[in-house]
Amino acid sequence: MKLEMSLPQRPGLIYTMPVLDILVLVLVFPLLGSAFTTDAGIELSLPDTGHRFDRMEHSIVVTVKGADEKQIYINRKLVKERDMLGELAKEAVSWQSGGAVGIILRVDERVPSGYKTRIGDQLLAKGYKVYDAGNPASK
Repeated sequence: MKLEMSLPQRPGLIYTMPVLDILVLVLVFPLLGSAFTTDAGIELSLPDTGHRFDRMEHSIVVTVKGADEKQIYINRKLVKERDMLGELAKEAVSWQSGGAVGIILRVDERVPSGYKTRIGDQLLAKGYKVYDAGNPASK
C-alpha cells in the first residue's frame, strides 16, 4: 500500500507563515516597546531629603533646571519665568481633584536656594499646594 501526500508539491503558505510571524513580532515590539517604558522627562540632580510624600493622582510638575541660565518646565513644557503663573493657571483649569492644585516642585541641586524660594513663594501666593521633591536620603 502506497501513501500519497495530499498537499501540493510546494506548499508555500506553510513555509511562509513562520516568516510572517517573525516579521510581525519584529514590527510590534519596537512599536509597542516605548509604551511600556516610563518617560523620565527632564534630567535633574535632586537634593537628598529625609521625608516622603504620598503619590498624588493628579499633579502638576514644575521643574527648575540650570545654574546660570535657569529653565522652568511645566509638565515637561519649557516656559519663561514671567509666563509661569499663566501657564499654571491654564493647567489648573483641568484639575479634577478639587481643592488646591497640587504642584510638585523639582529643583536641580545647582539652582541657588534663593531662586528656589522665590519660585516657591510665587506658587504659594497664588494658592497652590507646593510639594518639594528630592531624592530619598540613603541610610
